[in-house]
Amino acid sequence: MAMPVAVQVVISFLGDGTSTTVTCDLEKDPYEVVAHEGNVVNWFSGQNKVATPTGVFSSSTGFEASLAGSIVTITFPVAPPAGNFSNVSVFVTF
Repeated sequence: MAMPVAVQVVISFLGDGTSTTVTCDLEKDPYEVVAHEGNVVNWFSGQNKVATPTGVFSSSTGFEASLAGSIVTITFPVAPPAGNFSNVSVFVTF
């Protein structure tokens, strides 16, 4: 069995002060792949055709990350402040 490969993905969002979750569709929403210049959309199924993501994890204790299909969901224990632009980094496996 092959070892899974992980790539670091940075997701940016603007907090609304009430939501404790943020979602990012890896096939439709912009995000940044670390070690890749510029924003990326559809990196996992675009022209370069990287394998479909199979999981997600975070080395941070400030939030949890989960994956359902191509949707990454970030869950915070407390809603990020309204108007606060933030970046979170997760590792997507494939």
